[in-house]
Amino acid sequence: MYKRKDSSWLKHLDFMLVDFVLLQVALVVAYILRYGSLGYFSDGNQSGMTVIIALAYLVAAFSLNNHKKILRRSYKRELFSTVQIVAFVYLGMVFWLFITKTSANFSRLLM
Repeated sequence: MYKRKDSSWLKHLDFMLVDFVLLQVALVVAYILRYGSLGYFSDGNQSGMTVIIALAYLVAAFSLNNHKKILRRSYKRELFSTVQIVAFVYLGMVFWLFITKTSANFSRLLM
């Protein structure tokens, strides 16, 4: 009578939020380590890249469906899923830099 809906992404929303927040924190920490200042939020280029990374992660999280069976994965499967999401976000960044022709404004070490 009452069947559980297995394909719902809402049950893994907490994992998506943690991934999303830590991705943004990693970007800020990389900026601070590279440039030695907290001017990340005043830099217009970096703020735009933050939005692009956020959108790329959201598209990756919903389209790749990598949060399926997240609690029962092996280490190998977890590594594969992590590499998939990182590659998708990185390709999204590179695609955006190519389209807008602003790759000269960004450090390759920061990406």
